[in-house]
Amino acid sequence: EEDWISAFFSAENTYPRMVSDALSAEYRVVSQSGWGIVTGWDGIVENKIPPYYKQVCGLLTGERNASLGALEDYDFKAWQPDAVIINLGTNDATAIQSAAELVREWAGTRDIKEVKKILTTAIRDFLKAVRDCNPEAQIIWGYGMLGDNFLPVIREAVETYAEQTGDTRIHFLQLPNTTPDTVGSRLHPGVKAHRKAAQVIEKYLLELFKQ
Repeated sequence: EEDWISAFFSAENTYPRMVSDALSAEYRVVSQSGWGIVTGWDGIVENKIPPYYKQVCGLLTGERNASLGALEDYDFKAWQPDAVIINLGTNDATAIQSAAELVREWAGTRDIKEVKKILTTAIRDFLKAVRDCNPEAQIIWGYGMLGDNFLPVIREAVETYAEQTGDTRIHFLQLPNTTPDTVGSRLHPGVKAHRKAAQVIEKYLLELFKQ
């Protein structure tokens, strides 16, 4: 199917639900299609997740949602997770690789080294924010479900931040790349790809909590 409709945006067959089911765990998700760490897939810099992380359903708009509590500060103390899984960077890589003009607009340069610096700074800033909100959680930055072109940059940013801060509960985890056999609608990871990712994450979490 290639239709861009809400029915195909269901979280039913995605790795967060699969992992939580396997571990009998409660989970909560902050997500928006096409958004990244510093930009959306199309180079629109407003389309990034970090500024909304501390809000209740911060991506919702309109007076009705606001009246129901959306956009308010999220009370992290009311529910502390054992683990936080971050999977950001794919849409940023798409923008950086395919939208040179847009990248020049938001980064002020076409120099890929400078763009990587901007990405690295954003990753470190977000890790700090996530840690501040979840002081005891294992934080795992997963990446690689749709290509690994920026994997070295993201891995280095995560691991360097963990080393510099002495935070032994921050980790990088490479996720299985989507293949012709596991691809889904519109060349996104399909249910098989999410199942493979879920298995890798589940195994990693079990190992972490054995320690």
